[in-house]
Amino acid sequence: MPWAVAPLVLRTTKAVKLMTVGVSLWSMRLKIRWTVAESNDVYIGLGGNIGNTSSILRSAIRSLATLPEVADLKLSHFYKTSPISDLEQSPYVNAVCKFKTTLSASHLLEKLQQIEKEHGKCPKPKNAPRTLDLDILFYGSEYHDTVELEIPHPRWRERLFVLIPLADLCSSLIIPHPQNSQQKQRVDVRELIHTFSHPVFQSVSRLDEISFIGNEYDPSY
Repeated sequence: MPWAVAPLVLRTTKAVKLMTVGVSLWSMRLKIRWTVAESNDVYIGLGGNIGNTSSILRSAIRSLATLPEVADLKLSHFYKTSPISDLEQSPYVNAVCKFKTTLSASHLLEKLQQIEKEHGKCPKPKNAPRTLDLDILFYGSEYHDTVELEIPHPRWRERLFVLIPLADLCSSLIIPHPQNSQQKQRVDVRELIHTFSHPVFQSVSRLDEISFIGNEYDPSY
């Protein structure tokens, strides 16, 4: 090899190695950022009572699972539940899902509202029948209290249709303390179910047609 070419080849080889190291470090930084962002588990309550609700819930879950910012989605059993309303209406089908995301809580809310709209949800009076509700129950241990967003969900402890499917996915949670959002507390979900008391009768019965408990959801289902 001519001496004039050797330094060029050497410099080129070094440049390629540096580029490879640079790409590896960049990929590592991306992975680290994703790992940090996914360290908080998100829990979403799902429900509806208009149309083929089980099919609608499955479609909504597929929409969630295929979002590029969502990973490791797990789903509870589906449950037939009694409506908590003064309005005469059909029973609901409810479930809870859990996943990790790089979306902020506010951006996640926007995505959920878009999925609701795609599945026929329109403005209705409170507690009226609906095709689909997607409610953020918890976003890690974050606390939000705005007109648009309340996290943890303000009535999650009062709803068996939240507590029972939630217990499919976790036995306890670390959430903001209700009296001091800067402090965290561990909550035993099964104990809340065991000691549950509410003036309104609530019926919850499991539907055996679906179960992905403990497994990552397959969006092709």
